[in-house]
Amino acid sequence: MAFKEDDEIKIETVDLKHPVAVIPNTALHLNRKINKGFEYNRQTHLQAILQGSDHKGNPLIEILVSEIKVAPEMIQGMELYFYDSEPAELCGLDQKLVMSGKLDNLSMTHLILNAILETEHPDKTCVAVFFDNEEIGSETRHTGKTTERIRYKTEAKDNKSCWMSL
Repeated sequence: MAFKEDDEIKIETVDLKHPVAVIPNTALHLNRKINKGFEYNRQTHLQAILQGSDHKGNPLIEILVSEIKVAPEMIQGMELYFYDSEPAELCGLDQKLVMSGKLDNLSMTHLILNAILETEHPDKTCVAVFFDNEEIGSETRHTGKTTERIRYKTEAKDNKSCWMSL
């Protein structure tokens, strides 16, 4: 959230750490074609429902400003993200499978990069290449078919460095 304090714009991250809204889905008996390739309209089908009947104004603003201890009129803007609050868990007969939503490219990229940075004295060179937009195909500007590459150097806590190509 961005808020104005003492004529200065400050940015504060807020994580409520509990479910505050739901994006409902149609019950199967109300839409029998749902399993045959229903296409969601992001503007009309994926709107979050927020419950807040005990609030006088905007319930979301009231909760957010209470977290960072500022007055609502100080808020200059915000970018909000909902995320699944269901924790990952182990499953399987021997508990060796990880079951979780959002085990996607972003989390795997983080895992691979951390593994490389934490590897001490590897026998071989550790290399990882990460591409953006893989889920939507390879025709966009930042994907596998592009000739454009961006290189980032990241520093680990023990001064090891790693080059990452995107």
